[in-house]
Amino acid sequence: MIRRARADKHVMTTPPTPDEEDSGATATPEAYIEVTTADIRTAKRAWLTAQCGGAPEARIACLQRDYEHLLQAQVQQIVEELRASDQ
Repeated sequence: MIRRARADKHVMTTPPTPDEEDSGATATPEAYIEVTTADIRTAKRAWLTAQCGGAPEARIACLQRDYEHLLQAQVQQIVEELRASDQ
């Protein structure tokens, strides 16, 4: 089972379970991504480069938030994978 993050909010989701599919519930189609370690590294590098390169504070803060959101999304992916493997 693949864990993916919503691209716009970094909210984790999983594909519907068979019970959810049978219930007739409908899901809104959305774009999803899987957060990788390479994504984390790239975001961190962009944030630190901006910080060391004298970028405007607003840009640095935005890149830091992006980095932190990706970290949170990956942590949630890992937690969901561990929960799924325990079942």
